[in-house]
Amino acid sequence: MTAARLTVTIPEQLARDAHRAVDEGKAESVSAYVAEALRHYGRSVTLRELLDEWWGADPAGPPTVAERAAARMELGLSRR
Repeated sequence: MTAARLTVTIPEQLARDAHRAVDEGKAESVSAYVAEALRHYGRSVTLRELLDEWWGADPAGPPTVAERAAARMELGLSRR
């Protein structure tokens, strides 16, 4: 993979979070941490677009709050 060098300005807390992740061994480097965050963001945006497309085509519309809660419970993701 070819790498590209970027210069960005981010809030101080995000920079501290990235450095902490490296210090704790959760990321190889700040660059690796940021790259993974961008990959994750790209996947979540793609998923959101896909869900919006599906729900837009569904006459019933997007799931209700109760349906989302039931799905979270079924997947073991409920926030109790």
